Amino acid sequence: MTEHSRRKAGRPKGTGTNGRTRTLTIPELTKFFTAAEAASPRVDLMLVLAFHFALRAGEVAKIHFQHFVEKDYGDGRGIQTVLIVQGLKGGSTIEALVPPEIVKKLDAWLEARGDRPNPWLFPHQRMIRHPSDHMTPEGVKTAFRIVLAKSGIVGHYSVHDLRHSKAQLMALDNKTLPEIAGWLRHKSVSSSDRYIHAVAMQRQAVSQSKFLSKVLSGVSHA
Repeated sequence: MTEHSRRKAGRPKGTGTNGRTRTLTIPELTKFFTAAEAASPRVDLMLVLAFHFALRAGEVAKIHFQHFVEKDYGDGRGIQTVLIVQGLKGGSTIEALVPPEIVKKLDAWLEARGDRPNPWLFPHQRMIRHPSDHMTPEGVKTAFRIVLAKSGIVGHYSVHDLRHSKAQLMALDNKTLPEIAGWLRHKSVSSSDRYIHAVAMQRQAVSQSKFLSKVLSGVSHA
């Protein structure tokens, strides 16, 4: 085994070359999704779904029309659009409400794609493929890279980092460890603990910085 292979084998899953989980900041996410919306309704919806539902590239590529269901949970909110996807990695399942903002993006994409006879939400765009094929995971990754470049964000990010960013955002929003683990479909909450830990470290650093600034300010005025 080469030295590079040993380093890669010892690197925690889902981390960059520095051994840390890669996430986009809130300002970067804003720039990224502004660029995605400007790209096309297809790319916009694709990447928003990947982020909000913490989907992997291969999972986004295989989203089917039948995965979107109208349901009434009897909670007084009436009929709502729900995304239900079974058989994801590790045998996990998604059943989650689709926010109205994403429903609008879904409608925009359906209007843009027209009456193309294909059961997949994102049909394969190359005519040489069978007309009933869905797009490939590489297609999702390519769309991500193009949008990332157009957004002006610098860094070696990937589609999977949208998943990390969603989890980090949930931690910043004070979601509990079980809530984050459930949303990411982790079998163990320990897999999600890094997001809580990262936010705690960030808040500690900010707190220490404010304290240090206050102390130094007091010294300078002494």
